[in-house]
Amino acid sequence: MRMPQELCGDEELIGGNIYQKKYLYQFVVAIIMSSAQRVVHRSWHLFDANKQVVGKLSGNISRLLAGKHKPNYDPRWDGGDNVVVINAKKVVFEGDKWRSKKYRHHTGYPGGLKTVIAKDLLAKFPERILQKAVNGMLPKTFHRASRMRRLHIFDDEKHPFIEEFKNAQVLTEVEEDDRLPWERISEN
Repeated sequence: MRMPQELCGDEELIGGNIYQKKYLYQFVVAIIMSSAQRVVHRSWHLFDANKQVVGKLSGNISRLLAGKHKPNYDPRWDGGDNVVVINAKKVVFEGDKWRSKKYRHHTGYPGGLKTVIAKDLLAKFPERILQKAVNGMLPKTFHRASRMRRLHIFDDEKHPFIEEFKNAQVLTEVEEDDRLPWERISEN
């Protein structure tokens, strides 16, 4: 890898005063540092949604999809992992949300506002409850669509990603790590 001095070029090409040279040097170093983070190693996480509260589960899932659990997290790059959720039809809402929570969408025609309560949505499309909850918890940036593509939700225990989970354990929640980022890197 070339050093930033080599990338900046000769003194005649740069020109200008010392402040311009310092800014150019910092800019080139920033490009090198940010391009080093583009190498993304995506792992697979399996969640069992049986008797899990929708809000807590979708918060943990969105954290993994965004990559905030990794020490090299950068909001500019999409460095999250793949998440598979099984038993989506067995999720739980707290309180009286099965009858009071409403999902609305508009058809685009005049008077086309459609409303569905959570109980009916679970009966027809059980995976959409978690999908809408996770989608609402992700940041509203251009990375949200690619992060949602890495979320795979199934209403029962059968899924086609068995190859990725041969030696993995089923997660119910994300483990919090109290170590500093450089302590996590040193053990790998």
